[in-house]
Amino acid sequence: MIPPLAYLAERGLLFWLAALALVVGWGCVTGRINLAGMLAHDTRDQADQRPAPDRVQLLVSFIFAVVAYARLALATTQGSDASLPTHLPEAPNELVLLFAGSHSIYLAGKFRRSLSRGA
Repeated sequence: MIPPLAYLAERGLLFWLAALALVVGWGCVTGRINLAGMLAHDTRDQADQRPAPDRVQLLVSFIFAVVAYARLALATTQGSDASLPTHLPEAPNELVLLFAGSHSIYLAGKFRRSLSRGA
């Protein structure tokens, strides 16, 4: 059983994170947070409104990894046979490999673009 103070802290933190997500989401929807060009490399790409493939794959792999880790954490900390968690589970090697590979693709694209601009 979770002590009452810990339960209140947990619920307060969940409420705070949900409220923060709503505020940021509402700002994105109403345009107060400008997302124009977030996936473009420079102003030339923004004018064409073309997303950069390496930034798109980085965003997609990040979202996938966050969802996968959240499911893993929920599966290991919830359930009738689970004890009270004291720490988050370690990330699987496959997830770390996904992060490393995705960031390598992104950095290789940046390196290629910096070489082509310098030449």
